Amino acid sequence: MQNIAMKIGIILLPMWSTNSAPLSINYIGTSLRQDGHNVHLWDYNVLMRKHYDESKRPEESNIWDGSYALDWEYNEIYHKKINPLIEKTKKIYFNKLLADIEKYEIEVIGFSIYASCMNLTIEATRLIRKFHPAVKIIYGGPTMTRVEMEYFLITKDVDAIIPNEGEFAVRELVKAWEKGETGQGVTGVKMLSDNGKSIDFKFRPQAKMEDLPILNFDDFDLSLYSEEVLPIMMSRGCVAKCTFCDEPNYWGKFRWRSPEHIFKELEINSKKYGITFFQSMDSLLNGVLRDFKKLVDLINNSDLNIQFAGNVRVSKYMDSNFFQELKRAGCRYLVFGLECGSQRILDLMKKNIKLEWAEDNFKASYEAGIEVHVNLIIGFPGEEEEDFQMTLAFLSKVMKYISVVNLGVGMSIGHGQDVFINPEKYDIKLNENGTVFYDENYQWMSKSGSNNHEVRQNRIKRIRNFLKQYKCLVNPQMDSEYKNQEVTFLSNSLQD
Repeated sequence: MQNIAMKIGIILLPMWSTNSAPLSINYIGTSLRQDGHNVHLWDYNVLMRKHYDESKRPEESNIWDGSYALDWEYNEIYHKKINPLIEKTKKIYFNKLLADIEKYEIEVIGFSIYASCMNLTIEATRLIRKFHPAVKIIYGGPTMTRVEMEYFLITKDVDAIIPNEGEFAVRELVKAWEKGETGQGVTGVKMLSDNGKSIDFKFRPQAKMEDLPILNFDDFDLSLYSEEVLPIMMSRGCVAKCTFCDEPNYWGKFRWRSPEHIFKELEINSKKYGITFFQSMDSLLNGVLRDFKKLVDLINNSDLNIQFAGNVRVSKYMDSNFFQELKRAGCRYLVFGLECGSQRILDLMKKNIKLEWAEDNFKASYEAGIEVHVNLIIGFPGEEEEDFQMTLAFLSKVMKYISVVNLGVGMSIGHGQDVFINPEKYDIKLNENGTVFYDENYQWMSKSGSNNHEVRQNRIKRIRNFLKQYKCLVNPQMDSEYKNQEVTFLSNSLQD
C-alpha cells in the first residue's frame, strides 16, 4: 500500500515567551515534512498576545510577563484571573483554529505544551473533539512527563501522548496512521491499550543530535516577535543534576550537536533572514567545553559575522583567554546559573560549583567585553536568613561585573525536580502521604514555616532594593516596566 501524505497542524497556545519564534513546533513540523506530509505550523501564542496587547485596557495587566506563568498554569487561578482577560481574544482565535482545521482539511493536530499552556490547550482540544471528532490529537512537550496526563488518554480527549523527544516518535506514529494502523507499539508514544483501561508505552532511546533537521523559519512572521533574534538549539539536557531542575527528567543524558552542524545552521539562517543575532535556547553552552571551543574557532576562522548569547555553567575550566575568543566570535552576553551566594545552599542544590569560580568567570567575561547575566533562586529549601545575607555579600563583591540579575519569582517546587520527587530529603512541609504540602495559593513552605511564600517575596523585595544602588537590570524578561530599557554593558559604571 502506497503511503499518502497526511495534513497536519502543529500548534503552540499561550502562555509562552514571544521573544522569538518557537523551536518546539518548528522541530516537530520540520521532521514531519521529511516524510512528505503537508504541515502547518501555528504559533497562536504570539498571535493571541498581539491581539490582547492591542485591545486590552490600560489598567489591565501584561499577563504574558513571565511573572504570570503560575497564574496561567494553576487551574483555579487561571479561571479566576487570566480567563476573564482573554475571553475575547480566545473566542476569535479558537474560531480561527476550527476554521483552519476545516479549510486545510487537517487530519492530525499536535499540541506543544508547557505547564503554562495547559489550560488553554485543554479548552482547544475539547472544541476540536466537538466540532472535528475525526481529527487525531497528539499532546507533546515537557509537561507530558507527568503521569496524570494519561487522564486525557483515558477520557479520549487525545489519541496519543509523546512524553519526551518527539521528532522521531511522531514520524513513526503518523506513518502508522497513514497506513490505517492504530499506532500502538510505537516507541516513545503513550496510547490507550485495546482494553481501554491501561496505557501502552515503550521508552524510546534518545535521538542522535546530527539526525535532527536544520531549521528554517519560513512559517513564522518574524516581525511579530519582540526581539530581532533567531533561536537555535545547540544541545539538549544538562551535564548537572541540580535538585531544583526538571531538565534531566525530560531530556535525559546531555547531548551536544557537532560544532560543524551548528555552524552550518548559523551560516544558512543568518544569510537567509538577514538576522545576525542568535539566542541559544539550551540549558548550557559549555556542557562539552571542547566542542564549544571548536565552534568558537570555526566562527573565528570564517567570515561569518554574527552575535550570540546563551546559558553557561560556572566552570573552573574557562579562562580569560577563552572569554576573549568568545568575544571575538560574537558573544554578546552569557547567563550564568549562580542561583545563590551561600556555598552551603549551592551544595544542597548539587550545583557542583564554587563561588570563587563564579567570581573568576564574571571578571573574565566582563573584561572580555561580554555582558554578565546571573540567575538567582530565592528561598531554596533550607535557605535561612544567614544564607540570604551571604548572597547579598557575594553580590556586593561581583556587581561591578554584572549587567542583569534574573531573580525570578522565588523557589517553586513542581514535577520532575528532585525536591518534588524526594521531598523528604529537604526542609519541606509534607502531607501525611509524604508528598509536598501546598497551601490554598499553591505555595510550599518549610517544616517550621520559616521559609514560606511571604518570606521568599520579602527577600525578593529586599534584594531588589539592594540592587537599586547598582546600574543593572532586574528581571528584564519578566517585568513590563523594564521592557523599554536598554541593556548596556557596564564598562565604567562602578568602581572597586
